[in-house]
Amino acid sequence: MSTLFDGRVKLRRKHLIAAGIADSAFSLDEMIREGIIRKPHKDGPHMQSRVWWWSDEIREDLARMRTEAAE
Repeated sequence: MSTLFDGRVKLRRKHLIAAGIADSAFSLDEMIREGIIRKPHKDGPHMQSRVWWWSDEIREDLARMRTEAAE
């Protein structure tokens, strides 16, 4: 899994689901609502614009989630 997050790349929903971070788009949306993963960036101003995250942001969110779970 570490090879997926090396460097700074754009990750889409399908990448996060394929990496096992979320089980589905619904569970990913729940993680965003609960503040586990930060809100995504958007390609445009429209509601149906594609969303994405930077890989380093996801890496930080996952590290924070692991430390909170360890406490």
